[in-house]
Amino acid sequence: MLLHVSTACAAGEQEGLIPEKPFLMGETLREGTHLDIESELNLIKGTLIQLNNNFSSEKTERRIMKELGLERARQFGWPNTYVFTKAMGEMVLGHLGCKLPVVIVRPSIITSLLKEPLPGWMEGIRTIDSVILGYARQALKFFLVDPDTIMDVILHLVNIVLCGVFSRRCNELSGKYRLAMKLIELYAPYTLFKGCFDDMNLERLRMSTEQNNDGEYYFDFDPKTIDWDDYFYKVHIPGVLKYLA
Repeated sequence: MLLHVSTACAAGEQEGLIPEKPFLMGETLREGTHLDIESELNLIKGTLIQLNNNFSSEKTERRIMKELGLERARQFGWPNTYVFTKAMGEMVLGHLGCKLPVVIVRPSIITSLLKEPLPGWMEGIRTIDSVILGYARQALKFFLVDPDTIMDVILHLVNIVLCGVFSRRCNELSGKYRLAMKLIELYAPYTLFKGCFDDMNLERLRMSTEQNNDGEYYFDFDPKTIDWDDYFYKVHIPGVLKYLA
């Protein structure tokens, strides 16, 4: 059996109930389009060859390839290259793994460890941790997010940045504003997400493991047993500051 870790965000910016189903080869999130993975690979190779022939710098090459990836992702309905390539990975596994049992798990935002072996431990800065660190370092005073998907626009900071009265302070705030806008652009598809993921397969698996273990915990992954306030304030945020700051 092959276990593949994908991401729930591979669903893109869909709304409503999102079922647990694999991506079929060539399937996209934008109606009227078809994804040919081989063509996408050839496009990447061709662009790199052209850049090398033009003696482009590493910085220029990196910028152009990022722009190309984002353009191709949005062409087929995904907001960025991360979730775009994750979806393509699922397609390839589904297509090539017909003779091998394949399990695809799609976690949402992954945070730090709850308990063992080190509560709060994490490997590298991920997703919301960039926001936590930005706030802890006083580089980020606001962020675009609302559980009811209502956009809360902070105009006061913009006015301060544009006033131009104190040059040094203006530059400082401008840098913080650019950081905030960059993070907003990156995370908006997730902080304003309007979909709801169906998890009946996972729930059936959890119930099955409980029934087969005489009531004892064998592999506890029920989110209802977690005190989320206690976890974030006493485990995750202290872990971010300890291991990443």
